[in-house]
Amino acid sequence: MKFQVTRHTASSGSTFIIVVGILSVLVLIATALSFSTRMDVISSSNFADGVQMRISAVTGISASLELLNKEPRYTSFMQDWAITDKPVFSPVPLKKDSSMRLLARSRVRRAQKSTQINNERLVNLMISDECAKININTASEQGLSRALREILKDSGSGLSEVADTLARLIVQHRYGKDQRPGIAGYDDDADRSDVQVLRDRVDQDHDGIVDNPEEVIDSVLYNGIDEDLNGVLDNPEEGAEHDGIDNDRDGVVDEHDEGIDDEKEFIADFRLPAFGDDQRWEQVSELLQLPGIDEKIFRAIAPYVTTFSASEEIYYLGTKIYPKLNINYASVQEIYDVLSEYFPDKNELLLQQFAVNIADFRDPDDVPTVFPGSDTAMPVIGVEITPYITEIYADSLTDTVDGDDGQFVELYNPYPMAIDIDGWELVVGGSSVRLTGKIAPEGFVIITDDYNEANDPSPEDETEHYGSFYDIFDQVPNKRTKRLIEEPDFNIPDNEGIVYLRDEEGNLIDYQAYKNGRYTGVSRTFQRNDPRVRYVEKLPPTPFQFDDNKKHQETLRITLKDVVAIQDRPFHSPGELMYVSSGFFDPATNSSQVWQEPSLKINIDSDKIDSRIIDLFTIAPTMRRHLSDVVIQKLNPDNDSTSAKRLKEKIELLERPIVIGRININTASYYTLLSLPGMSEDMAERIVKRRYLLADSISRGTEKQNVVSPSELTPFKTISDLLRRDDLWAEGITEQERLYLFKEWANFITTNSRSFSVVAQSAPIKPAKIVRRSHPISIFTMLCLDQTNSPVLYFRYLNQ
Repeated sequence: MKFQVTRHTASSGSTFIIVVGILSVLVLIATALSFSTRMDVISSSNFADGVQMRISAVTGISASLELLNKEPRYTSFMQDWAITDKPVFSPVPLKKDSSMRLLARSRVRRAQKSTQINNERLVNLMISDECAKININTASEQGLSRALREILKDSGSGLSEVADTLARLIVQHRYGKDQRPGIAGYDDDADRSDVQVLRDRVDQDHDGIVDNPEEVIDSVLYNGIDEDLNGVLDNPEEGAEHDGIDNDRDGVVDEHDEGIDDEKEFIADFRLPAFGDDQRWEQVSELLQLPGIDEKIFRAIAPYVTTFSASEEIYYLGTKIYPKLNINYASVQEIYDVLSEYFPDKNELLLQQFAVNIADFRDPDDVPTVFPGSDTAMPVIGVEITPYITEIYADSLTDTVDGDDGQFVELYNPYPMAIDIDGWELVVGGSSVRLTGKIAPEGFVIITDDYNEANDPSPEDETEHYGSFYDIFDQVPNKRTKRLIEEPDFNIPDNEGIVYLRDEEGNLIDYQAYKNGRYTGVSRTFQRNDPRVRYVEKLPPTPFQFDDNKKHQETLRITLKDVVAIQDRPFHSPGELMYVSSGFFDPATNSSQVWQEPSLKINIDSDKIDSRIIDLFTIAPTMRRHLSDVVIQKLNPDNDSTSAKRLKEKIELLERPIVIGRININTASYYTLLSLPGMSEDMAERIVKRRYLLADSISRGTEKQNVVSPSELTPFKTISDLLRRDDLWAEGITEQERLYLFKEWANFITTNSRSFSVVAQSAPIKPAKIVRRSHPISIFTMLCLDQTNSPVLYFRYLNQ
């Protein structure tokens, strides 16, 4: 049977195929649109999440400020920024740093107790205290070498022998091509210029005032005089290194570090340009540029070093913040104001006396400082290396009719060097005596009106212990340690008076008042054993010798020999304040404190200054109000007005009490502490162990139990706390040994950190319902916080 295919049937099939094709295309379009829409939704969600996470990360930086500013007085691992249920960044502990593992366990326990769910957080903060690390811009080569050696040894790298080379390369990089800090051969920071110009009786800076303090800033390099007579004015060889004077008084003349090219001339402060060809390390990663430093060495040392550490030189009085006072530049009045405000219950004369003693400890002259506004007749004056009045015999056994002969005033030199008194004058009542010669070390000079009647126009009757000085005391001078000066017209008021000792320029060197000196049948003299205290007692006469109190005699010699070794130069450390005499005499109450220096322990009720004075003062070169125009000129040699303006603005920034490179003893690792000069391994371990015992007890909830004594667990609030914590010091160490080590550390340690590295890492609010391809965003920053001015002094993005 045949079927015939008609045109109509073929047409219907074609239509069907076309419809199916169109439907297929529509399905494909719908599918594509659906997929595209889904992709757009995912992409939009990812973008939204990315924006949200970036905003969260940026917000996290602001959130870190709230954590870091909660307790600005000190910074320690006991604070919220460190002990928290949020992750906190810390270096991977090496095998010897067991304290870090203690801290890690405490954080884990604390996190386990937390009821907060991780996924509910918008951002994770990871904060690191940069003052817990070694600043490679400030650390000494010796300190760096020791710390790096221990780090590399404990890292298992077997490369500890490269530590010395690495430390040397780090320092050489800082100093540039000339391998000298600052400008080679110049006293760039004007901190140890030729101190001799202060007492050379010449107006070196031509300002009309002879020997004023500003002349120590402008050294012999810039005085317009050819000091070395080589035909060239102000050439480098005329500096403090080449002046033929032992400027730092260490027994070596013109040594290499007497005034120029010292380490302090390297400017680590990020707010100032460097001197000369010096160059700061900007990033720790730059260490990889050094020859011989591979990834293995870098990974071992990187967690323990930094290029950015800053702290504040401040102290607190109640709730107020004050910048520490620069002890080398502050005036006597400024020093007294700080002392009186911080120690309001101490005797006013004690504080005045201590203020002038500080000034005389640091200045290079031999003229005692007078406290401004004090009594002109009996002023508060400081202590210098000068002879002093030890004994006054006002009314002798010889009666007035026979001339009152035999009276005397005794001077004593307790120091281990001879002192020239030629041209000096002793004044009492209406008479004066011009002095001559020198006083030998530990020698005496007695001034009397009649030695042996040889020059007496009316000799007394020959009566035992009556008449001249020799007749009364049977003492013969030996012209070496016992000299005698006779002046027939010398007359001492019998009952009361004041004896003054002045130098050839008329400067007051010493004085002593006495009262009730009239002879009453028993010979008595007014005697004084301590040159630092103008307190006398009436005792039997002892010319040319001390009284029988041998304890006073030995204490005097030992104490003053120690003082001679470190005074008449700027303070090298605020710890040296513990060597300044705090003896004083109050004539109103007739009370005195002799044979004393500031006390190690705090005793609020006593008339003694204590070790808290260390926390009030600094020698940090941050407050450069005294930078000379010469130094500014060297930084701006072209004298460009715009550059000069910018430079002065930068110098003004340094009025803020920020100091670079301090090590925080509340956060520093074992290795960081080892970089301190003289730090023993045992003490570094004790400091770190005590810190983490508290962290461990907090994590166990046992902080209120007597697991460890409270003194061992309290963070250091000031650097003087370290000096007073007996549990940290080796058993048997003497107080003097403790002070010696501490004064070496005082310039390198802090308890407040103002520089932190902050990593803010974003996290989603809740688990995603759809697959997203976005990743958490981390922002790495460096912050420098300033409590006394703006909240953020410095801000740097390291990576995003």
